[in-house]
Amino acid sequence: MARPRATEAARRAREEVYRQGIFEAAERVFAEKSFEETKIQEIADAAGLSVGTIYGIFESKAQLYQEVHAERLRELLEVSRASIEGIAGVEKILLEGIGAYVGYLVAHPNYLRMHLRAGESWALGPSGPSSEELQAWREGIELEAAILRQGIDEGIVIDEDPVLLAKTATAMHQVVLSDWIASGMKAPPEAVVQRAKDLVRKTLFRR
Repeated sequence: MARPRATEAARRAREEVYRQGIFEAAERVFAEKSFEETKIQEIADAAGLSVGTIYGIFESKAQLYQEVHAERLRELLEVSRASIEGIAGVEKILLEGIGAYVGYLVAHPNYLRMHLRAGESWALGPSGPSSEELQAWREGIELEAAILRQGIDEGIVIDEDPVLLAKTATAMHQVVLSDWIASGMKAPPEAVVQRAKDLVRKTLFRR
C-alpha cells in the first residue's frame, strides 16, 4: 500500500507545480491581453506546457482567469488585515491598511495590469460569476468601512455613509495605480503608496 500512496503524493506534487506555473503564466499573458483576446495556447506556451496539461488542471480559460483573481484578492485581503493588527488610532490604522493594499498591487504588477485591463470599477466590485472574488471584495469594503465608521464617530472623518467612503477610497486607489501603470511604472513603489495615502487623508479626513 505504501507505493500507491507515494505515487499519488508524487502526482499531486507534480500537479501543484504545474498549477503554479500555469497560474503565473496566465497572469503574465492576461496582463498583456484581455480575457477575450487571450488564447489558451498562449498561456500554454508561456508556461512551457501543453494545452492538454492545462485542461487537465483547469476546466476552462474562464476558470483559470477567475482563480487568478480569487487567489490574488484573498492574498490582498490577508495582507491588509495583517497590516493593521495591534495598531491604535483610526487614521494610522486606515493608512497602514492602504499602504499594505496598494503596496501589494505595486509589488505584483502583472496582476495589477490584469486587474485594470478588466475595465471594471473597483468601487462597484467584480461583475463576473466568481463568488470568491465578490466575497473578497465585500470583505475588503466592510473592513475599510468599519474603520471609517469609527473615525466618523470620533469626528475625524467627514460625516458620510462609511460604505460610500470606503468605495470612494477604493476608486482613488484605482486611479492612482492606473496612472502609475500609464506612466510606465517609473515612480518608486513607496511614492505610489504615499500618493494613495495622501489622497485619502486629504479627501476623507477633517482638517
